[in-house]
Amino acid sequence: MDDYLSRSLDTINAFAQAADIDPEFTEAWYNKGMALMNLQKYHEAIRAFDKVLKIHPYDNRAREQMDLAQKKIMESCSLSPSSPGNQMKLIK
Repeated sequence: MDDYLSRSLDTINAFAQAADIDPEFTEAWYNKGMALMNLQKYHEAIRAFDKVLKIHPYDNRAREQMDLAQKKIMESCSLSPSSPGNQMKLIK
């Protein structure tokens, strides 16, 4: 495991422990989400930002990062523009 990945996982674990100690500690949830974003773990990041928004529904930072994570997921689901006949339909 490379050093960057190891430090990132340590960071995520530290914020997760802080959130376990105090589930209302939104900075821990937000920072965990940001660390997950850096690792391109967008689904997990959304869950962390959602925790922030459940506690503070008007937290603009968490809302913006959640929107960005959702956009990244949508971009990763879209097919190459070079294949216009192939379009993916997302079902809710």
